[in-house]
Amino acid sequence: MAIANPRLMGLCAVGIVAIGATWFYVRGSSKPVGTGAANLPLTPYEGTTDIKKLTAGVHDSNSQVAAGALVILARVNPEAARPLVQVMLSDPRPTARAGAVTAAGHLTDRKNVGDLTKAVNDPEPEVQVAAAKALGELRAWDGLEPLIGLLNDKNIFVRRCAISAIEHTLEVRFSDYKADADPATRTKAIDHIRVSVPKLKNAHENFMRREEKKVSKP
Repeated sequence: MAIANPRLMGLCAVGIVAIGATWFYVRGSSKPVGTGAANLPLTPYEGTTDIKKLTAGVHDSNSQVAAGALVILARVNPEAARPLVQVMLSDPRPTARAGAVTAAGHLTDRKNVGDLTKAVNDPEPEVQVAAAKALGELRAWDGLEPLIGLLNDKNIFVRRCAISAIEHTLEVRFSDYKADADPATRTKAIDHIRVSVPKLKNAHENFMRREEKKVSKP
């Protein structure tokens, strides 16, 4: 176990579909497949702060445009975005749900991650990746167990994002876990992670308190 490299979270970034191109692996496959939205330009709402335009954009028929508008709205006006996020979390379109998960990550804190932990179990890798990245960015302790559960997911990209989120949350590196290892080897490494995580709780809480103090300083 070693100090984590902050760039690890970048491994997941391409899996997020809220703004920009998206690439993900179909479940059970190692071949990258682009979503239909992946070939579209960046959301037309990038840089917009107009609440009415963003709210209208959330209802766009194009799921990437809708997802992008929602993520931006969550940054610009959290209260206006909140009810729309709840609706889109149940959207039948995976890209829309992934955008809602990303937006939800902007609207919550590390102690209130229920929507994100539920999204970890979404049937679509696109949504699971968004949830893993959001949990990792929040460094949510309550997100660790759901993330550990993804370490044996059928999808290798989901597994990579899960370990990145875990390592970023704890500020350590579990070098014995390899996302591309065989199931038996992964299981052994996961057992080691499960044993190690509780021992890191105090260090994690102390680290997060220091980070929160930095943010609260004028």
